[in-house]
Amino acid sequence: MEMDNLHFNEMDFDVFLELEPKDKIEFIYDAQFIGKDLSLHKAMSKINSRVNESDERELYLTNLFQNTIQDTAYDEIAYMGQKMTFIAFNNMMHFNSTSLKWINSIVKRLSNDGYVILRNSFAKKTAADQYRYYRCYNIIGECPVTCLN
Repeated sequence: MEMDNLHFNEMDFDVFLELEPKDKIEFIYDAQFIGKDLSLHKAMSKINSRVNESDERELYLTNLFQNTIQDTAYDEIAYMGQKMTFIAFNNMMHFNSTSLKWINSIVKRLSNDGYVILRNSFAKKTAADQYRYYRCYNIIGECPVTCLN
């Protein structure tokens, strides 16, 4: 088929505009030698694969953003006369309690459950921390669960 005999309707032209410059040349070449319908089908598959790649990238960026800025967790616990507040946000855990032994036991439990945590000695107790003992830990990551046996 010659270039003069190629006629594109509005839908074909819309598909043509969505293509990359290199693919536009390929589209016209294919339309000449293998037919307009097969060329259109080939172009649509290229556009769909490009859209799927951009969706995967957008999903990756969304997950990256959600992992960077996490939800804040807050809990206030009272047990046998002891009280504790627990706040977790942005890979940090803040413990404020009336019992230092209780904080240490929870930190030990978290370590045994596979969390890699490191004490943040630069974090200071604020006016909002109402109980005597305050500890802050950075969450470094996760590892396999530790078996004490």
